[in-house]
Amino acid sequence: MSGEFYEVLGEGRFLPSAVCPQTWRGLQVSLRPADGEAVQVSAEVACVAAGVKRSLLENGTEAEVSLPVKKATLSKVLEYMKHHGTTPPGDIKTPLISDNIAECGASRWDAKFISVDRPMLVELLYASNALDIPTLNLLAKAKASTMMFGKSPDQIRKDFNFTNDLPQSEEGDILRMVQDMRRHRKLPFDEDVGIAPTTAILGSVWRLAEAHSASQEQQPSTSAAAGERGSWRQGSWRAAVVEDWRQLEHAPPEVCADRELLLAALAPSQGVALRWAAPELRGDRGLVLAAVAAGGGSLAHASDELRADRAFVLEALRLDGAA
Repeated sequence: MSGEFYEVLGEGRFLPSAVCPQTWRGLQVSLRPADGEAVQVSAEVACVAAGVKRSLLENGTEAEVSLPVKKATLSKVLEYMKHHGTTPPGDIKTPLISDNIAECGASRWDAKFISVDRPMLVELLYASNALDIPTLNLLAKAKASTMMFGKSPDQIRKDFNFTNDLPQSEEGDILRMVQDMRRHRKLPFDEDVGIAPTTAILGSVWRLAEAHSASQEQQPSTSAAAGERGSWRQGSWRAAVVEDWRQLEHAPPEVCADRELLLAALAPSQGVALRWAAPELRGDRGLVLAAVAAGGGSLAHASDELRADRAFVLEALRLDGAA
């Protein structure tokens, strides 16, 4: 059984719906992992992943769907998709009330499924986001959160393999910004751990996404880049900006030059985040077009060179007439 996940009054709720088109029922589709041969699955199972369904709608059920995940990860994800093609997941209550995920509302099957080691858990966090499976994403995040219960930020950093390169004064600034934002929105804030759990989860997933991207483009990682992926400073700023894109206004230059972070901030900001992007990103054609697609007014923040490029401006206007 497929559907959409909603959070209502702090509790995860699953609304079942028949997302697989009737004409697809009984068909087999091909899914190809990043490092192996394509596998055949039923269209009903494939549609559990909204990202796969969108690809099939756009390209047809005969077209092979390439996925940015490893073969072993895809096999594990398909296990989840096959089970939840007919069975709804349990209601995971948030905020979590226990370090036992079953006591938080996960079904017995889900609790057993998500009992994996940390590397596979990070792979599942990444895959659930890449394939757009919100219920799996919630389950994996909940499991990751239970693994941090009772741990200090230092312990969390070590467990998730991050370097503590965040200056104490800067850490204090980030925590105050996030705390003020959460209080304004009447959201809880644990002063003992701050944003360490969010930083660990987001940082691990983005680090893996960057590694997959470099692998697909066959680009060797430099030692500096590899160190940056494990940066607690970068992860903390990413966590802060994901919570509230307005934090870009106060972020250091290297954070405003983080292309992936800016891309993530464009939709919630309706393109306004481009205003605080580093100069080289405001001249990045792909990034600026993504900003215009999110909000036409963002073209005003593009570089002078791009705004003087008539062909580029016409392309932007086709995306949003208000550009």
